[in-house]
Amino acid sequence: MAEFLPLSLVHSLDVLLAEGSFRRAAERLHVSPPAMTQQIKRLEETVGYALVVRGPQPVALTDRGAQFMLHAREALDASRRALGTDGTPRLRIGFISGYPRSLDEEFLVRFRTTQPDTQLEFVQLGWGEQASRLLAGDIDAVLARRPFDHEDELDTVVVHREARIVALAAGSPLADRATLRLADIAELPVLRASATSAEWNDYWSVDPRPDGTPVTYGGWAHTMEEALTAVAVSGNIIITAESIGVRFTHPGVRYVPVTDAPRCAVELCTRRIDRRPLIQVLREAAASVP
Repeated sequence: MAEFLPLSLVHSLDVLLAEGSFRRAAERLHVSPPAMTQQIKRLEETVGYALVVRGPQPVALTDRGAQFMLHAREALDASRRALGTDGTPRLRIGFISGYPRSLDEEFLVRFRTTQPDTQLEFVQLGWGEQASRLLAGDIDAVLARRPFDHEDELDTVVVHREARIVALAAGSPLADRATLRLADIAELPVLRASATSAEWNDYWSVDPRPDGTPVTYGGWAHTMEEALTAVAVSGNIIITAESIGVRFTHPGVRYVPVTDAPRCAVELCTRRIDRRPLIQVLREAAASVP
């Protein structure tokens, strides 16, 4: 194993993670894809272990690769600062549908006031990618909703809690109600989220229901836009967070509060092994939300 890091190769790995594929990274660095592959192999030979998992898109770090990049990025930034080039600290924050909302934005604004030189970059994730993209190392933190996988590898801070609502077709007899209870919507088919776990769909469908009533399931959706279209035209419903009703509107959909559905939360998740001071400041900012 080498005594010092070849920072040019670390930079290539950083670009690969940002672009998500060897082809796009090669284009950005103005090299051929085979040359890009060789650079990553040379870095892996230098450190003595595999850094990336070949095959998936976007490219993901191995477990050891994620730990490596925590320190390697600091070295890369320090090198840039020493040379007087762009050494701006960066944090990549993931989010899913409906983020950031006002309370999320407030704590991020407070974070920026204490860390004005830090550049925040935001990455929209699929519903089932919250933990996997974080643990893969291509984002530094995620504004997440439960349930998420690998909780024993994460540090979590509750940013805020909120009520749940149901999205109904505008023509539904229930759409004009001021509030609803789970029993009122028991016979309506609930739309499920694609590319997520069974636990995710159970949680957001409130399955099982408190009184033991079985949940009727309808179709599937990959995005909120797909979900709202299905609600508007196919008679499905979705039970979601109150803030989603603010972020996503549709002329054929009405949102109604569900008074007996459990409240849900937004949590800031970071890797437990990530002890960078900047991450600690971010956690403290999230914990300060009243």
